[in-house]
Amino acid sequence: MNRHPTISKLIKHRSAVFGMGILFFFICVAVLVPFLATHPPDTGEVSKRLQAPSKEHWLGTDRVGKDVYSRLIYGSRISIKIGLIAVVGSVL
Repeated sequence: MNRHPTISKLIKHRSAVFGMGILFFFICVAVLVPFLATHPPDTGEVSKRLQAPSKEHWLGTDRVGKDVYSRLIYGSRISIKIGLIAVVGSVL
């Protein structure tokens, strides 16, 4: 099967393939957030504030007891949306 010449050139560059892999990973995380999150990002327990990383809270908790890991991956959705808007805006 013949590849499009642009795709063939793109695949030859390791940095381009690496960048596409990272982008694909972040998009997958943003899409699968409801399945990957261990806790709701907007609820916190004051009794569990400032905990170190553990089995229950993979990256620990913040000052109000919110799970840092869940907030981090939910934030990836916003970052992907802003990046997409920036790309579309610059193309137009």
